[in-house]
Amino acid sequence: VKGEDELDIANTLMEMGDAHSLQIQRQQNHQSTGSSSQKYTLAVEAYIEAIEIRKQVLGEHDMNVALSYYPLGMLHFKNGHRKSALECLEIALNICRVKGDFYGGNHKSAMMNVLNALGDVYYDDEDLDKAMECYEEVMQICQKEEEEEEDKKTNETNACKDTSIPLRQQENQVKREGIVSEDHVYHQMGKIHARRQHYKEAMVSYEMALKIRKLMLGYSHVAVARVLVDIGAIVVKDPDASNTDEKKEQGTENTITPTDKAIAYYEEALRIFNIKPSLKETELSTPHQHKHDVLLVIANARTVLGELYSRKQNYNKAITNTREALLLYKRFNGETSNLSTVLHNLGTFNARACQYDIAMKCLEEALVIRKAKSGSDSLDVARTIFEIGCVFYAEEKHDLARDSYLESIRIWGLQPPDDKNNNLGGDDDLDLAQVKNKLGCVYGKLEQYQEGLNYLESALRTFKCKLGEENDVRIATT
Repeated sequence: VKGEDELDIANTLMEMGDAHSLQIQRQQNHQSTGSSSQKYTLAVEAYIEAIEIRKQVLGEHDMNVALSYYPLGMLHFKNGHRKSALECLEIALNICRVKGDFYGGNHKSAMMNVLNALGDVYYDDEDLDKAMECYEEVMQICQKEEEEEEDKKTNETNACKDTSIPLRQQENQVKREGIVSEDHVYHQMGKIHARRQHYKEAMVSYEMALKIRKLMLGYSHVAVARVLVDIGAIVVKDPDASNTDEKKEQGTENTITPTDKAIAYYEEALRIFNIKPSLKETELSTPHQHKHDVLLVIANARTVLGELYSRKQNYNKAITNTREALLLYKRFNGETSNLSTVLHNLGTFNARACQYDIAMKCLEEALVIRKAKSGSDSLDVARTIFEIGCVFYAEEKHDLARDSYLESIRIWGLQPPDDKNNNLGGDDDLDLAQVKNKLGCVYGKLEQYQEGLNYLESALRTFKCKLGEENDVRIATT
């Protein structure tokens, strides 16, 4: 056979590239410094040499060439080289398209893998439109495949009706092989919908991903937990997306709120994570996922769960979850913007639980990080200074509380209107009104009543404007 020896060499080079890639993956999963850079170079060289040989022997548009570009693209992606990853995967996709009608051909799985990977790269590159196009094309292939499989099953059943059990077993195996990427696509499409604030569409996609993963992987798989976390986030942002209006728990007088529902999703996800302390590569939900990323998901889930429990005024659980998140973030040497948020929340929750020394320590640490990251006049700094003022107020250090509130208001006044966006779900005008409300109370304690009245009236006007004349507790207390 012409070029047989050369193709054997190319196959060996591909295996070498795969071996180096696997070593890099393991080093990343164990956060090992190692020589991953050297392994990356060796893997790239092996793949490129294999590709050149296959192109010379088989031609540039042979499917084996496409299948060579795919792992090279994934290698680039896993190591943060998105531009190189896109180049390789787009070449692979073009080869797949040149080969003909793959919706009915023999290369559907290759086409789906390339599109899947391209979607992931575009998603990480913030090109949500192109990512969605890739994922939607994968779903078109899946739909076509299901239709063909249904026709095949019908024909086989008619031809041999007494083999229903083996046919059913074969059907399940086909579904298991064909659906592996489908759950990932649904999950990614849900993320895109969520980022576009299309929460109902996101919920539909997440629920499909969850259904498939539970069926294929079991109820306690890490990939299932990942979807549960994202569903919980949707419930937090838009309760209407999941039909989680307040209702009575069956057989009791307890009211189930959207917050309760979100807590249930996060708790179930964390239960799964807790029984999977040693993650394997096969349990990660995307081809480029590392244990480092999964641990960050757990830390983020703990952070949100702490905020949810604080809404229920269950500060013990709020503190416990937030403390766990803090420990995880500190394992990454603080290389995350969420560290200051967790410290801020932990300080706030401890203050609500009357643990003022711990609260002040956390808030002061959060303040240092926020000033270093965003400057001394950022809204995050203003919020932390406000919470420090609340601790002073609780400790009856009214002069210090007043100074903190005034400094917080000063920073608020420096912000352009377009920058006053609160990503935690509240309204910034209401947050500022709350600061003025507390400052008015402090002036009352200091017997400076006119100053206090001015700030309280300003806060009340904002509350009424934003909340209407409803019986909101903030209006009543002001």
